[in-house]
Amino acid sequence: MKVSELIEDIIEDTRNLRDADFHVCPYEKLGDIGECTCEHFDRVIDKLEELKKSLSNLNEDRKF
Repeated sequence: MKVSELIEDIIEDTRNLRDADFHVCPYEKLGDIGECTCEHFDRVIDKLEELKKSLSNLNEDRKF
């Protein structure tokens, strides 16, 4: 498995965890007194996508 495929698998797993029925967003449940934890999942996804892009750029540089 390529590194980019592994990163994509981790991104998909993270999305599935965020969207799973057992993940209850405290904000949706408690309103203003709860903090939405969905953005924590989204930050991980963003970092993984940035890593994937950086690796892609690095591989393009190596082709020269």
